Amino acid sequence: MNDSPLSNNPPPDLKIGPALREELTDNFAPLVSRKADLLAMADDFDADHPVVSDDATSGILAGIITQINGTAKSANKSREGIKAPYLNGSRTIDGFFTAGIIGPLERRAEALNAKQTAYQRAKADRARREAEAAAAKARAEEDARRREAEKAERERLAAERQARKAMDDAAAAADAGKRAEEARQRAELARQAEERARIEREAQAKIAASNAADRSRVRGEYAMSSLRTTWKFEVIDIKAVPSEFLQINAAVINATIRGKDGRHDIPGLRIFTVEEAVNR
Repeated sequence: MNDSPLSNNPPPDLKIGPALREELTDNFAPLVSRKADLLAMADDFDADHPVVSDDATSGILAGIITQINGTAKSANKSREGIKAPYLNGSRTIDGFFTAGIIGPLERRAEALNAKQTAYQRAKADRARREAEAAAAKARAEEDARRREAEKAERERLAAERQARKAMDDAAAAADAGKRAEEARQRAELARQAEERARIEREAQAKIAASNAADRSRVRGEYAMSSLRTTWKFEVIDIKAVPSEFLQINAAVINATIRGKDGRHDIPGLRIFTVEEAVNR
């Protein structure tokens, strides 16, 4: 059971669903029967006359077409009359919710979101600038650590060469070996420092290159907010727009070319007449 005042049910005197279909079937049984008779009449005419070859046959066909069109128009008029209360109710509902509730709420949310957007744009820009600065600093640090590592590596190689030369002198060899080991340790520490600097530089570069949503994201107690990037456009030179992005406005063209004083010389268009039978 739904006791909500926001129920989707129509007014009590208007039926919906199967009940409405049953009511229409009962009330318009003669119209449904008339439709079947007219379609059968059209089928018989088609069976007897593959083509129209004389005025008498054309006159009979005009009568059939006129009856079919007349019944269709009558059915459409009934449809519009029955549908009117539903349309009026729909417009009342739309006015109550859309104009009275949804519109004011959406406009207020839009105004508030303008503030949110301004803050998050500033936050994203600030995060990007800070990350770019940090990335530049990390690059400089990485370069310095690399130079130290290269120097330590040269010292290690030199110490090892010295150690090999001192192999005949035990005391000198021990001292050279110690210096070589210390040089190896310094080289390893320098290499590790260079690696840490490289990792930091890549991390800062990744932040600087991240999208606006990542840099602006805010998590509140009840919701999360971030910037969303979408593509939009405005026409600045219609002549430069490629043809595949231009669309013909058929409604405007038809309104222009039809009628007594219609225009029939629009550049780029072939405007022509088509003859079609009218039965009345």
